[in-house]
Amino acid sequence: MLFMFDCDGVLVDSEVIAAEIDAEHLTRLGYPITPTEVIQRFAGLTVVELGRMVESEMGRPLPGDFFTEQKAELDRRLARDLQPVAGV
Repeated sequence: MLFMFDCDGVLVDSEVIAAEIDAEHLTRLGYPITPTEVIQRFAGLTVVELGRMVESEMGRPLPGDFFTEQKAELDRRLARDLQPVAGV
């Protein structure tokens, strides 16, 4: 038997890194936002939902490569910076 569960925040906490990347990328595109605001506003949303909200508020579409670039940066940063939660 195999059990799978979401360990974000239990074994590791990738959400902070992801929020930092989202904030950096969105701010660079003219949508100024902090990592804390990213978590408060977009936690639990899919990337499609996040994209729609941002596009609606900006009044223009995100670049076609936005999510590809964001995901590539996330993969790089997770490989470099992700650490176990204290006590694990």
